[in-house]
Amino acid sequence: MKAKDIMVPCTRTLSPASTVRDALEAFRASKLTGVPVAGAGGVLSGIFTRFNLYECLLAGAGLDDRIEPYYLREVISLPEDQAFHSPAELDRWLRHARIGQTPLVDGRGRPIGMLTQAQAVLYLLDHIELLYEELSNILQQAPCGILATDGQGVVHLVSTHLQRILPAVRVGEQIGDLLPGLPFAEIVDGSRLGPRKFRHRSQVLLVNGLPVMRDGEVKSVILILQDASEIDAVVRRLREEDRPERSPGDAVGAEDLYQLNGTKYTIDSIVGTSPAMEEIKRKVLQIARTPSTVLVTGESGTGKEIIAQAVHNASDRFQRPFVKVNCAAIPLELAESELFGYEGGGFTGALRHGKPGKFEIADGGTLFLDEIGDMPLPMQGKLLRVIQEREVERVGGVKTKQVDVRIIAATNKDLYRLAREDKFRRDLLYRLEVLVLNVPPLRDHREDVPALAAYFVDKFAKTLGKGVHRVDPEVGAFLAAYSWPGNVRELENVLHRAVIYARTATVEMDDLGIDFRGGGSVGEGGPALADIAREAVLRALEASGGNKSRAARMLGISRATLYEKLRHIK
Repeated sequence: MKAKDIMVPCTRTLSPASTVRDALEAFRASKLTGVPVAGAGGVLSGIFTRFNLYECLLAGAGLDDRIEPYYLREVISLPEDQAFHSPAELDRWLRHARIGQTPLVDGRGRPIGMLTQAQAVLYLLDHIELLYEELSNILQQAPCGILATDGQGVVHLVSTHLQRILPAVRVGEQIGDLLPGLPFAEIVDGSRLGPRKFRHRSQVLLVNGLPVMRDGEVKSVILILQDASEIDAVVRRLREEDRPERSPGDAVGAEDLYQLNGTKYTIDSIVGTSPAMEEIKRKVLQIARTPSTVLVTGESGTGKEIIAQAVHNASDRFQRPFVKVNCAAIPLELAESELFGYEGGGFTGALRHGKPGKFEIADGGTLFLDEIGDMPLPMQGKLLRVIQEREVERVGGVKTKQVDVRIIAATNKDLYRLAREDKFRRDLLYRLEVLVLNVPPLRDHREDVPALAAYFVDKFAKTLGKGVHRVDPEVGAFLAAYSWPGNVRELENVLHRAVIYARTATVEMDDLGIDFRGGGSVGEGGPALADIAREAVLRALEASGGNKSRAARMLGISRATLYEKLRHIK
């Protein structure tokens, strides 16, 4: 920044021969506290200030007397291209300026403006405001919790990330009351703290503390707090990324993820950047660090198994098996032997050497109990005992075996309603819901539909060997308008079919298999038109701002067909 960038231009100058009257007129015109005095050739020779004016009037000078005996001659001036490399330099000038303003001169020494204290203060205030906005954005967007207090521990700043980690922390409250385990006294004594772990309720936090000193006293304290489980999960992910990629085509001995633990999804498989899905990803990383039981809830087709596998692969169990059990598909008479195994000869038709159950197979890893709400009631009590005791007894056996298994259960049913109807054990429900992840339906995060559509088109194009790379804008508008009662699974099926039908590199409306002119459906096995037409048509009208021609184009139908649909809807 150069001095001329913040100067007040000179509209009037005086000369040694100017009168007091001239000075008064110059002050009234410029509103400055001093006016440059130029000598021969217009070169700066001094400055006549308001103080000089008061002095000459008190000395009895008349309006027509010359100012030559009174103006200041030994004046420091600055070249117009004088650079201030930082606000600190400008601040130093501001604090040491003798008369509150400094003349600026051009290359020939002629005055062109004044650098005033008022103008410098305005510039510094603007700079401080900009700096505050930048720092505020950094604080609020930083991927760690930041908290600031005064010297007495009263909170006066809380970052957005910290509010997610510790929702109870609020501005104006005493840090010692909010986080009693925090070694705040050490920081107030002037010592830098950290990194150090401390436990707050069920969380383990990593804290760094920095005292802000002025005149030998702690004026404020800045704390950086992070969830230790999130850091550990990131470290594990980075270590995993540093390992050579495993794939079936690698050299002999290499294994892919499925061969390693029976899974194919990680946290990177969770597609979407909406706030809802970002919160799911954050919780997955947080939950993965613990061995606690997890209950994943959500409508059918929302991707509950993907979430379960992501938790497993973000945990320290990722090299151990991930075993899935569909609780709705196991007949009651086989459920016990399937889960707990059996000894040889334990029952008619049993293998001679016996067979381990799913709990034994999953030892050291994760057991995923899908559709837990459909588990037969008699089996629920036996499952509860295994979860409590961490041991299993095979059918026909007399010995128990300790198992180290992390339980992740999933359901699309209201387990509390089932418990009230005595169709699900309350004690099992309480054991399962230690940690709960609710996966939202697709209609609640429609902003992720374009990313999901792009992902599925790319996936099926590679699988089918087709050169399909994108969806038509009209298709995109339709996909975003539809409510997707079948959630992500339904979207996947529709786009799978569309890629098969696609005749060009772009998925078009005709490829979706939707017949708007008849009573058809979204496609084979898809929802009936009656389930989607009303919402699709109304959303197309909303997206087009009520323009029926544009709405018809978005839906891939004629205006006449659109009017016909509107008559049926109304």
